[in-house]
Amino acid sequence: MPPGACDARRPDRWFRGARMGTTDGMASLVQRLKNFLNSPRGRQVIDRGRRELAKPANQDRLRRLAARTKGRRP
Repeated sequence: MPPGACDARRPDRWFRGARMGTTDGMASLVQRLKNFLNSPRGRQVIDRGRRELAKPANQDRLRRLAARTKGRRP
């Protein structure tokens, strides 16, 4: 099997980070997320989210959702 190929028999190979030389796929995911949020596109997404959240209708929706899910633990 070529290096970096996904081997279903080895769960550590399921994560992209594991193929890149690290055994912790979650650390790789967090790093990729940080990189995206600091990129120009990530900043656009953040700005859009802030604009949407500033709208009273969306704030009300979010409050209703939080009230519905409050106290639920899977």
